[in-house]
Amino acid sequence: MKDPDTIFNEINVDYPEIPNNTIREIMRYHAGTREGFGHFMTAVINNDLKEAAVRADSENRAALGYIAMLVHFEFEGYFFDEEETNESILPNDA
Repeated sequence: MKDPDTIFNEINVDYPEIPNNTIREIMRYHAGTREGFGHFMTAVINNDLKEAAVRADSENRAALGYIAMLVHFEFEGYFFDEEETNESILPNDA
C-alpha cells in the first residue's frame, strides 16, 4: 500500500476547513495502518458521527461535516475493497 504522504499528494483534497493533521490521519488509515488511532479518529473511521462529535477537539468539531464528506465522497470509494465494510474497520474499544 502507498504511504499517506504519497496519497495526500496524488489526490486533490480541497477541504481547507479540515485540519491537515486530520486529513493525514484518515489517509494513514487508508494506507494500511490499522492501529494507533485515538477515540475521535476511530469514531470518524467507523462512521459514528455522534461519538466523533463528543470526542473532537474544537477545531475538528467545527469541521466535522466536512470530515464526513471527505471520508464518504473522497476516500471510501478510492480506498475500500468491495468486500470491506465499515464494521470491519476498527474495534469499538480502540
